[in-house]
Amino acid sequence: MESTGIEKKFVDALVEAERSWQSAEHVVKVIMPVVKDQKLLLRALETLHKGAVLTVSTILKYEYLFKHITLYKDSDKNLDTFFKKCAPKYGLSIEEKELLKKLIVFGKKHKESGFEFSRVGKMVILDDDLTTIEVNRQTIDDFILILRKLLANTRNIFVRMRKHE
Repeated sequence: MESTGIEKKFVDALVEAERSWQSAEHVVKVIMPVVKDQKLLLRALETLHKGAVLTVSTILKYEYLFKHITLYKDSDKNLDTFFKKCAPKYGLSIEEKELLKKLIVFGKKHKESGFEFSRVGKMVILDDDLTTIEVNRQTIDDFILILRKLLANTRNIFVRMRKHE
């Protein structure tokens, strides 16, 4: 098995995911206070969603490679596998798993939404079934923290696993 090429792909994916939370943090901490445009919350959400999906996907591929899990053609089944089997191994508490699920759902709803509007201090995403999802600065800050933690834990586990090879 050509491990260096595979390892490089895993590392590259994690570096890109790392950039996602850094970019989102820059948007909410540096740009938003100056520009004062609530739509930037959605930019940050998009970036964090991309980073979360990339991180979860990388973990699933890594665990599959070492035969710890089974992957399916159905992405929902794979996501379920991640939350049941991988998330605890990667140090996520029940609350953190719920927050990560929320990030993934919010990002998906934002992509699919045809109507979004701003309110004071927040953005509102209107779903197809007319339910609303509110995204504010605190929501984004929470998403940044969970993605940072997942990435840090992932790096630590990948390093530990590599030492045991």
